[in-house]
Amino acid sequence: MNTDPVQQVLDRLEGVRQSGKQWSAQCPAHEDRTASLSVCRGDDGRCLIHCHAGCDTKDVVAAMRLDLSDLMYEDGLAGHYTNGQSKSVQSSAQKPKKQKLYSGKVLATYDYTDPEGNLLYQVRRHEAIDETGAVVPGKKTFRQWHQDASGNWVSGRGDAELVPYELPRLLESSDIRFIFEGEKDCDAANEIGLTATTNVSGAGKWTDSLAKYFADTNVVIVPDNDEPGRMHAQQVAASLHGVAESVRILELPNLPPKGDFSDWLDIEFGDSAEPDDIAKRMTKLAIATTEWTPADAPQEPESDAKQVMAPIAKFTVDQLREQHPKLHEPVVDGLFRKGEIFNIVGATKSNKSWTGYGILFSIGSGRPWLDRFETRRGRVLLIDNELHAATLSNRLASVITAMGLDHEDYADTVEVWSLRGNMRTLPQLMREFDDVPHGHYSFILLDARYRFSAEGSNENSNDENRDFYNCADQLAAKTGAAVGMVHHSTKGDQADKRVTDVGSGGGSQSRAADSHLVLREHVDEGCMVLDAAVRSFKRIDPVVLRWEFPLWRVDEQANPKDLKGARTKQQEQRAEADAEADKAIVAALMNERLSIRKIRETVGMGRDRVERRLDALQSQGHVAYELTNVGGNKCREYYIPNEALEGGGLG
Repeated sequence: MNTDPVQQVLDRLEGVRQSGKQWSAQCPAHEDRTASLSVCRGDDGRCLIHCHAGCDTKDVVAAMRLDLSDLMYEDGLAGHYTNGQSKSVQSSAQKPKKQKLYSGKVLATYDYTDPEGNLLYQVRRHEAIDETGAVVPGKKTFRQWHQDASGNWVSGRGDAELVPYELPRLLESSDIRFIFEGEKDCDAANEIGLTATTNVSGAGKWTDSLAKYFADTNVVIVPDNDEPGRMHAQQVAASLHGVAESVRILELPNLPPKGDFSDWLDIEFGDSAEPDDIAKRMTKLAIATTEWTPADAPQEPESDAKQVMAPIAKFTVDQLREQHPKLHEPVVDGLFRKGEIFNIVGATKSNKSWTGYGILFSIGSGRPWLDRFETRRGRVLLIDNELHAATLSNRLASVITAMGLDHEDYADTVEVWSLRGNMRTLPQLMREFDDVPHGHYSFILLDARYRFSAEGSNENSNDENRDFYNCADQLAAKTGAAVGMVHHSTKGDQADKRVTDVGSGGGSQSRAADSHLVLREHVDEGCMVLDAAVRSFKRIDPVVLRWEFPLWRVDEQANPKDLKGARTKQQEQRAEADAEADKAIVAALMNERLSIRKIRETVGMGRDRVERRLDALQSQGHVAYELTNVGGNKCREYYIPNEALEGGGLG
């Protein structure tokens, strides 16, 4: 049975036509020739229907042989719709599913009112029940309701303005305003004499429109002890900074993981403390907390989600060998293993994504990739952030056909997440795997790598590349999967570059990945040379691939040395001379910082040549400079950055 309320209604109607995010159809409750029934999805996922001919909603629902409850949205569908687009396009493959929760008995109601105390909307907290009606311990659900003009309760907030909880109390008080994550904590705080409020729906749902109610006040934000709570506190603080008189974030002492204010009250005071004593303790803690400033916010590129710092793994040699007696299992023999990260690199329109699809379905079906590289069959995941779902579906269907796959070859092993129009950075994406068991996936493909970076990030920054690939390593460790990234090449000719230097970005990206699969243009039309740099396998020889839509085929007759744009003998000699010059400059900088004049004296080269090679070395991350004052003039002093030293220099 389809549990999507909108689709369930549409399946029972005649003359359905879609316009944007709404549908029109013939009303089943009267003889309708003008398609007078409107259908759309509410903010909380419920199905909204309206007959413009005047039929009562109950009559329309009854005519479809449904109940009003069938129009409601189940908690189990949370995340099923993103920007109005169903995730059902992702795959028929089985994914770990969260338990579906339904709303049972009402446990508490929370009224949101205007400044005069008139009801705007109500939040109801329910006990959570499963499909059998049994109560699910430790879980709860929430529903929002408002009253229509006739006083009838209607699901949702309607068009009511978003306001803080307990708004009249908030406006009347001159005390510190405490902002909690939920209404239950607010009620507990207000009962002991504090002035407490929250925003509807809790963590992550704050909007800047609420800030005006806190103008020129002293605000203390009290987060729950978990990552969503801390992120929410930062969001609220940033919104109120410059509006409120002061903003503080109070992390309650001795609060256990995932604990909230109500838990803290039980732990710290039990049933014995007087309300005044608790209020005084909270006020004292608040005053002792340092004021929040924008400098306290997480910095880019981690502003959307702090990367998790795990404890450092420390071993003796014996412990290391005992705990890691062998290499991880290969996913594709000769190329990459579980827990490793790698790049698929190529120029624009070099069929990088199609290369990834071929690898994806080869692993999912257990077939050799390119009839050359053996695979271990396993569950694979494509996370695409470039293509519309329809385009992606069409592409994958063509690969399935070309590979001659049967349905059972991929139905339970190949999954797809479509992020077009619903972007995630890599740290944000990590949260989607919180409930995915380790080892569920053998291979995860991210397409395209640059769109998983934080807004405003600089892919030529060694620091930002280091952090990005560190996060990719965390994803691989968290899931146990090999993580591949479709990545674009640097501009210009790639023929004479080392495999690890073809990918765009700072030098740290070349050293961070365990493997690089690189596509370089061959002199023959429609051909590419596949070359690879691998860390945990023997070096593989490059091969020529010939494009036969939608797959690559190995061309054994073509010579992989015939790269398009390969250098002439004169160019080779110049390149060798440049390489020698680079080594001489780097050697001169190994022990001290030098100005251009000092470098020239040390290596015996002219100014133009030294400056040209320094520019090249700097772009590759091998050298850097700082401006210093020499005799009142600004002077560049060049040095070898730490990451270049750690990477082994020019080698």
